[in-house]
Amino acid sequence: MAEKTSNPPVKREEPTPWYGLPFVALGHLFWIWVLLILIEWFAPFWGQVTGQHAKTVLVEHITLLQSDQPHLAVKVMGLVNALSQRIETLLSIEFDGALAFANVYWHGVVYVTLALIVRIALLFLSWPLFLLASFLGAFDGLVSRQRRTAFVGRETETTHYYARRAVSMTMMGAGYLWLFIPGIWPLSPTLVLLPAAGMTGLLVRTSVASYKKYL
Repeated sequence: MAEKTSNPPVKREEPTPWYGLPFVALGHLFWIWVLLILIEWFAPFWGQVTGQHAKTVLVEHITLLQSDQPHLAVKVMGLVNALSQRIETLLSIEFDGALAFANVYWHGVVYVTLALIVRIALLFLSWPLFLLASFLGAFDGLVSRQRRTAFVGRETETTHYYARRAVSMTMMGAGYLWLFIPGIWPLSPTLVLLPAAGMTGLLVRTSVASYKKYL
């Protein structure tokens, strides 16, 4: 009689602990920065000028911000002014001789980095929007949950599980989208962050409303 072969147990991938998430985010931010620099360097292949494209996108982005969110534009301009001396020092670096061609690429790196810093600052400044959306979603979800409890509604633990997982994925996806896409085409933060905040609030509401009836 043939012996039964037991397959080795499959190791489940452990989720990243909370204290490791900032390092994961920094790693993703680094690769976004590298990818934006490469896109800037290859700008002539899609009809743009290396270095000038990143500067133009930054200026147009601030112009859009001034028209849509003037109070945020003031804070962003304060950040740019605070970094202006450092930026001028970096832009004054010139390559001579055989490396003279690298000047435009260096300017591209500087402007891409500055624009990315501005978008990171805007992302951090938008946290009250996500907090408000989450609070409203949780409040409405509690009301819906109490109504379901009172009328002995059916349990929806699966919905709660997937909605809870989707909250973090939505916020992370919106953050990465905001950091990357406006580095290529100027976009207003309202077009990216506002829908993401609304979706976050909706998912929080669904997660709270579908939680088990009895705590």
